[in-house]
Amino acid sequence: MLFPKAILILSGLQVLIPALTAAINPAIIKGNRFFDSVTGDYFAIRGVNYYPRPNTGPLDINNLDLFSNDFKHIWQRDVPQFMALGANVIRLYAVDPDVDHTDFMCTLQSAGIYVVVDLGANCE
Repeated sequence: MLFPKAILILSGLQVLIPALTAAINPAIIKGNRFFDSVTGDYFAIRGVNYYPRPNTGPLDINNLDLFSNDFKHIWQRDVPQFMALGANVIRLYAVDPDVDHTDFMCTLQSAGIYVVVDLGANCE
């Protein structure tokens, strides 16, 4: 069950970065449903998979982390689109744990959007 593991990772991030989690209540799992941990309300996931890598050009690289400040010009234009879609969760690919994602995460928090991060290995 990959998704609950991702939620555990998000819970761990809440411990590491409390300022990022102040505006959004943690989601909890009961049975096969998600709930707001504070209100107890059912949490219906409305989300998108998000990896804005172009198909050509210098950024057409596998496993490139596009969620840091270096790529703010890319992800900043997309957050309003998530909001317009009514998305409350996005799933990310190719996240480098050694890179600072504070601006990206704070922007999503302000938009009321949760994040699920895939964990992968770049095996060679």
